[in-house]
Amino acid sequence: MEAVGQEITKEIAGSKSTLRNVKVSYGCGRYPSHARVARVYRNIIRSQCNVVKEIDLADIVVLHFEPHTFASLFETYPVLRKKYVVGYCVWEASELPISYREAIRQVQEIWTCSQYCLEIFARHHPRVIYVPHVVERDTSYSEADGEYIGRAISYDPGNFYFFMVTKLWDLRKNTTALMTAFRNQRSTMPKARLIIKAGPQDDAGALVTDGIIVLRENLNETQVNALYATADAYVSPHHSEGWGLTLSDAMLFQKPTIATGYSGNREFMNADNSLLLDFAEDHIKPEDCFYLFDSSMKWAYPSLDDLQQKMLLLYQERGAPEILRRIRNASNDIQKFNRNSVNAILEKRIMEIVNSDRFSQAVARDWRT
Repeated sequence: MEAVGQEITKEIAGSKSTLRNVKVSYGCGRYPSHARVARVYRNIIRSQCNVVKEIDLADIVVLHFEPHTFASLFETYPVLRKKYVVGYCVWEASELPISYREAIRQVQEIWTCSQYCLEIFARHHPRVIYVPHVVERDTSYSEADGEYIGRAISYDPGNFYFFMVTKLWDLRKNTTALMTAFRNQRSTMPKARLIIKAGPQDDAGALVTDGIIVLRENLNETQVNALYATADAYVSPHHSEGWGLTLSDAMLFQKPTIATGYSGNREFMNADNSLLLDFAEDHIKPEDCFYLFDSSMKWAYPSLDDLQQKMLLLYQERGAPEILRRIRNASNDIQKFNRNSVNAILEKRIMEIVNSDRFSQAVARDWRT
């Protein structure tokens, strides 16, 4: 038994030594959530491999960009056709747009963060790998940050604050439904307030009514932390999420969370740690089509009545044992998405790539042969 243990130890050591010689270039777009996620993945890979900036020097290249940009990247960097290229991708509807289907043919494999996304991409690519997000965040903030947020929302400790981070132009977030639900329940929740953290360019217009606070200013990370900490509950009646970073963040801040029981957030949300909204899956309605989302695709339409009832439940029962139990469960459940667990997934996958024929051949698109 001791000899077997020594052999296993040697094999693990040999694997780590092999990975140290592998050069990985990890590029990503400027979209804030992409950059945040990519930074964590890049740091994990750096602990295993030699991360390089230069694509020319890399053995493996990770493209953490929207897939429809892949063609221009391959044109700008022709050397990509001589590399093993991984596309890190997510999508938030039942079917990929045509531009995505064509783009992902150029990469050897896809990494994606949820089983929901995996099933969508796997219909159009033979090699899709599940690599979940790392659920971690520095939750600290200063007294000055707390005071700034307090002034911004005219904080009153006697009020109950619902909270959502969104972009008003992003119809997928279904912000209008949240505002409608809040207005409909206004008479039964007189001390409730709804905070919408929107983008600087968003125009809330007529959406803002009594009790709804729209924050459009740019907040730094610690100010956002103060906002999470100040709020009493997080709400997301989304149509679809690839993952839902703001939802996993809310769970880190130990906030009771209401969300549509559909799509990538089900990776870490369930009936025992959240308040999941009933929904009907349906084709995207014409008035909800935007960007690459069209009526050939499906996503969820959460129940407005259920949203209103769950918001009222949190308002009335904020300290109830059942709500506190869900918060404790959430804190425990998201621990499985810690850095060590994701590190193990990436280490295993990179080693499989290195040992594959496709890697040794270093010929792009060979997955089709």
